[in-house]
Amino acid sequence: MLAEDPPVLSPQAIPAPAPAPPVPPLFSGTAEFAFVATTGNSSTEAVGLSSDLAYRPHPWLLNAKGSFVQNRANNVVSAKSWTALVRLSRDYSPRLSGFTQYDYLRNLFAGIEQRHTTLGGISYKVIDASSQYLRLDGALGYANEQRLVGSALSTGTVVGGAAYKLKISPTSEISDEVRLVDSFTHVRDWRLDQTTALSAKINSIMSLKASYVVRYVQAPTPGFQSTDTISSITLAAKF
Repeated sequence: MLAEDPPVLSPQAIPAPAPAPPVPPLFSGTAEFAFVATTGNSSTEAVGLSSDLAYRPHPWLLNAKGSFVQNRANNVVSAKSWTALVRLSRDYSPRLSGFTQYDYLRNLFAGIEQRHTTLGGISYKVIDASSQYLRLDGALGYANEQRLVGSALSTGTVVGGAAYKLKISPTSEISDEVRLVDSFTHVRDWRLDQTTALSAKINSIMSLKASYVVRYVQAPTPGFQSTDTISSITLAAKF
């Protein structure tokens, strides 16, 4: 008795392999620019510049950000600030990573001559999908702040943060980043930084971005207010 040949599956019956997730580019970045000017009864100029660069030699990620904002009214500078951030992270699993970070802030109109912060911690991706992204951070660090009035501050810090993105259409997304910093040695010296942004693509390279930044300091430099905000609409280029 002859053995029967094994059944031959038709091409339709063979399941197609799942598509591989897209590999992010080794190097990428964005540059943003905003300028507003008025003349006539009043003369004002507002300039905003920022950049965001990323280098990804897996499993490492090096991220560098910088921004500059200046407002001038009747030839008198009324606001100016610089910020910078460098973050190095390493993936230990698809969701868990460790990182170290350095932050710089200079805002004379908030009484801060310069603030340097170093920290290290872990990140966890709660949601990592094509339409939604949520990352939580926890870290310990050290901060040194030179003020225009009063003595300098040097303290250990505990930091908690979150970064969220939601794709609301094929060409637009909303994002929100928040960070809470508390001091080990100064009871009232806690701070909150938050950046909310809405971006819409013009083409594959250019996009428009509206953002709102809040910086809150519970114990500000004497003579200065606790809260600073920056509202901007920028033209961004992606490369």
